[in-house]
Amino acid sequence: MGGITLFIGFVHLFLTGSVGLPIYSAVGMGILTDIEGLIASFILSSWQADVPSVFHALNIENENKK
Repeated sequence: MGGITLFIGFVHLFLTGSVGLPIYSAVGMGILTDIEGLIASFILSSWQADVPSVFHALNIENENKK
């Protein structure tokens, strides 16, 4: 989702030459994506590669506790 908003934001910026809602939403999505990655890292007790979301991190952690 972040890639789509980033693409739309830069197309808007290129076509209009002004910063608008698409750029702000792209920056916001990027910040939210980074925060989600940090939360997933805090949830996991050991390092895991390529964890797509917090939901998946919770599932991995619950499987490790069993």
